[in-house]
Formats: sequence, structure tokens, C-alpha cells
Amino acid sequence: MFSLISLPAASGRFSESEVYVAELALLGLSVIFFLAAIAPLNTLDHDLFHEMATFRECLRHGKILLTDSFAYTPTVYPVVHHELGSGAIFFGIVNVLGFGGLMLLRMALVAAILICVGLRTRLAGANWVTVSALSVIATPMALIGFGTVRAQLFTIFFVALELLILYPNGSEPTRNTSSVPPLFFPVIWLFWLNLHAGFVAGAGIYAAYGIEAVIRRQKGHWRWLCVGLAMAALVFVNPFGAEYPRYVLRAIAMARPTISEWRPIWQVETDFQAPYLASLLILFYALARNGLARSHGVLPVLMCAMAATLHLRHLAPLCCCVARRRSRLA
Repeated sequence: MFSLISLPAASGRFSESEVYVAELALLGLSVIFFLAAIAPLNTLDHDLFHEMATFRECLRHGKILLTDSFAYTPTVYPVVHHELGSGAIFFGIVNVLGFGGLMLLRMALVAAILICVGLRTRLAGANWVTVSALSVIATPMALIGFGTVRAQLFTIFFVALELLILYPNGSEPTRNTSSVPPLFFPVIWLFWLNLHAGFVAGAGIYAAYGIEAVIRRQKGHWRWLCVGLAMAALVFVNPFGAEYPRYVLRAIAMARPTISEWRPIWQVETDFQAPYLASLLILFYALARNGLARSHGVLPVLMCAMAATLHLRHLAPLCCCVARRRSRLA
């Protein structure tokens, strides 16, 4: 979790240019640390092959299949593959660039995520020293979502992009500040929901953003609601039609006790628990120091923290969150 607090400025013993170069060097080391951490995760995700094969079968039959032709046990009908759009992208890349193209896609998505998070933290008022320090906590938390190559990586990117769009500047909004998201956001949302069912996380963040805007009595509530309604309608614009949202609702309520990444945080390895608890300490420290009234954007962060508490796989989206603009340590 980035930019909850900001470290004090360097003393006057150093020039502004020297401090800036030092901050960039520290940031570079943080990026290297993150890339070194995800580099060993180079085993192709097994779901990728089923996604590509399913899309290939759809092309061969000339229609979207509602049965799983690869299943050797009884399945439900209709079969909804929420990662079919990702499978189409993977299939196209492999056929054009080979499997090396998947690594290029992974690197492009990782770079896009880092850029979105970096821009967001700077706009929120954090300096690079703060970002670099907190990246030590965020990196082990994020590892769960940076395998090679998972459809979830699209969701992590879209979460980072959504937060950048919803909070485009570092100033603390007042009642006279509009809470209206850009009208092009539903277009991004349409791509998201056709690539991965993790768009549900985006819906939760958007709802938390709007609820907080209403509580703070910001302007533009009706436009925020109109954009939200448009997003809800677009959920039906997918290859499976109305079956897709029904499938997603069933999947949300489904228990997955044998799948480690769907377990609650208290049932997983301490490698994830320690940075998670550290991030919560930083969050609650910032809230205690600044107060809820000055902690704009805290509701989406709390929502992501709750999701990460219930499911290990949601640690990665939590790392993209920004609570508020900077507050200096005493």
C-alpha cells in the first residue's frame, strides 16, 4: 500500500538536485527489487492453456460454446468462461509471437501497473522516498498476482488505472469539488469485464468511491450514478449475455476451501501475513493521525483491505490503493 504517509524532507545540507537524484536512485532500487521478486515466477499458469484451447474451439465452431468440450466429468450448462477474452489475447499473441510474446505481454502489463501506481502516489503527494520504503512491504503482498501469465494481471492493471482515473489529482476534495468520474470510464470497464471476472473488484471500488463522495457532500452525484448505471448495463455486453452476471454471482458465493489463494489471510503462510499486517498498521496510523475527515479516499482502501483479509488473492489489488495525500511524520 503506497503513499499513506510521507517522510520528512531532506535537510538543507543537500541541494534540491542532489536530493532528487538520490530519490530517483532509491526508486530505481525499489523497481529492481520488485522485478527480482517476480522474476522467478516464470512457470506458465495452467489456466492459460484451457483459455486458449477454449477460444480455439470457439473459432473452429464459429460460435461461442456453452459446453466444455475438454471436461471428462459432468459439468453445468451453460458453461461460462469468464477469462475467454484473456484467452483470445493469449491465443493471438502465441500464434503471432510464440510463447515469448507472453513474456512481453507480462512485462508490458507490469510496466503499466508500476506507471499507474507511481503516478497515483505522486499525485497523492507522496515523495519517492516514501514510495520506495513502502514498496518493501507491498512487493511480497503483490507476488500472488504476478504469475506468468494470469488473467488476474489484467485486473491488477485495471484496478491501478481505475484509482488513477477516480482520483486524478492530489488535492483534498471539498464540497465544491466534483466527484464525477470521466465518461470514458465505462469503455475501460467494458474491456475489463470481458477479460476477467475481477471487474467485480472494480465495481466495489467504484461504489466505495461514490458512497464516500455522497457522505462528503461533493458535487456531481447524479452523474456519478448515471455512469454507474451505464457500467451495470454494460455487464450484459459479453459473449454469454445474461448468463455471465448470473455465473459471477454464483461464483462469488462459492466456497473454495481447497484453493490456497482463496483462503483468508489467517490461514496462509507468514510470508504474506507479515507484510499484510504491516500495511494495516500504516493504514491505521495514517487514519489516527489525520482523522477520517481529512482521509479522502479511505473507503476504497478499507474495502480492498477487507477483501484481502478474506481472500489471499486480493492482496495484489490492495497494493494499488492510495488512501490520501501526504501527511508528514513529526
